[in-house]
Amino acid sequence: MRDWRTALRACHHVLLSHGLAVPAIRAATRTARVGIALSLHPLGPATPSAADRQATHRYDRLRNCWFLDPLYGRGYPVDVWELCGSEVPDVRPGDLDAIAAPTDFLGINYYFPESISDAPGHGPLSARVLAPHAREITDLGWEVSPSGMVALLERVERDYRPGELYITENGSSYHDLVDSDGAVHDIKRRDYLVRHVTALREAIARGIPVGGYFAWTLLDNFEWAEGYTHRFGLHYVDFATQRRRTKLSGAWYRDFLDGR
Repeated sequence: MRDWRTALRACHHVLLSHGLAVPAIRAATRTARVGIALSLHPLGPATPSAADRQATHRYDRLRNCWFLDPLYGRGYPVDVWELCGSEVPDVRPGDLDAIAAPTDFLGINYYFPESISDAPGHGPLSARVLAPHAREITDLGWEVSPSGMVALLERVERDYRPGELYITENGSSYHDLVDSDGAVHDIKRRDYLVRHVTALREAIARGIPVGGYFAWTLLDNFEWAEGYTHRFGLHYVDFATQRRRTKLSGAWYRDFLDGR
């Protein structure tokens, strides 16, 4: 199902359900630390042109700020609200106050940056996401950019001061093969982890209050629209037998956590 108004309504009710859940969780468990995790992306214009820069700004206001602004008491971005016209969700009195319930942390699911171009008539924002032209992409077509994660963390901390930040998802899909000896030498995924953890250390050194990092994911699993065709796991799963094998990336991550 692809419908702009339905998508915006769904976004609003996801945020509202979060806002209503926060005080309920606190009432049930006084010591609970409560937050939310968002899928956010650093954005850049496809070219230095004014048109592409303006399109990037418009797209950012929906891609990132449409969620961050109401969570931190600013309501929905007025400029995007006006561009969406009659498609905007019905916001009842009290909704925005509920969404802005104070939280203890913000989780960020980071995978890749996006390049934006001006595209008159392409949706209400007249903006388009271009396919990556980077030298390095994953098998799912996502650009590998540890520096993008640092830039995103810096931006969120600077603009919103959300408190403690967590990278709640970060990982890569590659076509894994089981060698004759039963090993899975996923060198690209191992290197991906090494570089992103190193970049996170850089972010912490710059004073960004990062509280933790979660690799996506422990096991190969069902990946949304791609089903079982893409693997993100640190452990290889034979879906026919359910046998699991620790990949090279999983062994590295285990040793890293153990301080080896």
